[in-house]
Amino acid sequence: MICWSQLDLADEEEQGVEITLNGDSWRRGEARYVWELHVLKPGTFVPSLHIHRLDAEDVQRLLRRYRTAKHHSSGPLRHHEVNKHIEYLSGPAETCRVDMDRLAQVAQGAGVTLAQLISDLGGEVEAGELQRFGFVMSLAQRYSPSNPNRFIAGPMPHEMSRADDDTLLRALLPRVDTVRFRFASNISQEDRQDVRDAMNELLESLQMRKMSQAGALSLEHSTPQLVYASDGESLRLHLQERGLVMYAAVLPHLFRIKDLEAQLGAIPIPVEDISPFAFGHALFLHVETEQGGL
Repeated sequence: MICWSQLDLADEEEQGVEITLNGDSWRRGEARYVWELHVLKPGTFVPSLHIHRLDAEDVQRLLRRYRTAKHHSSGPLRHHEVNKHIEYLSGPAETCRVDMDRLAQVAQGAGVTLAQLISDLGGEVEAGELQRFGFVMSLAQRYSPSNPNRFIAGPMPHEMSRADDDTLLRALLPRVDTVRFRFASNISQEDRQDVRDAMNELLESLQMRKMSQAGALSLEHSTPQLVYASDGESLRLHLQERGLVMYAAVLPHLFRIKDLEAQLGAIPIPVEDISPFAFGHALFLHVETEQGGL
């Protein structure tokens, strides 16, 4: 139903044109549609993406169901969900990798050992960098309330997925709440500024998408997801023109509640009623030259 409602929303001018079968695809006017099943499975930093294209028999069965749904509808199909719910991207994982170097700096500044600091905040010393997420919340609240994500360790490039096309980005962008990025050390200052500008454009588009989905924008008509579908590919091609590549991952991300007051519906999943933070996920991108770099 989500796919069908998006199809009708994006194709409102073609509502009077019948959809027909064309082998293993649908055709409406000049447009041809193929159907794929994309399955995201949890990973430490990068979900694995499995893609299965529906064959002619499945596509025919799907069209019969679509026609039945249209028969019982008085107009374009609508569905309250915009993106299919994915459980593991809907709340914090049980554990999170902590930046131990920054944690050691905090311990040194507090005049205690690293083990004492971890124990004091309810962490497990023997767990090392892989701590329960509640420990990260306590750490951020006490030592970095203005930048709660500074203790969440980012993955190394080999733990991420190189974006040689936009397939993974297209699957992830509707399901994350913000975008973070870092540069390899060999990226020039000119390239850094250019990439920052491109990343800000991606983030602004993502915020518009989130606010539109939450009904926080006064729009005469609903906006189909197709409007944002090329965001990831536009960024990838822009980097490619500069001889740059990017690696993608997903990280937990904490938002200060007071920072969200002006972003209605942008990202709200409160972790606890008493917490100053809301929880979400960030698309984390590592940018380096085609030749590599750290």
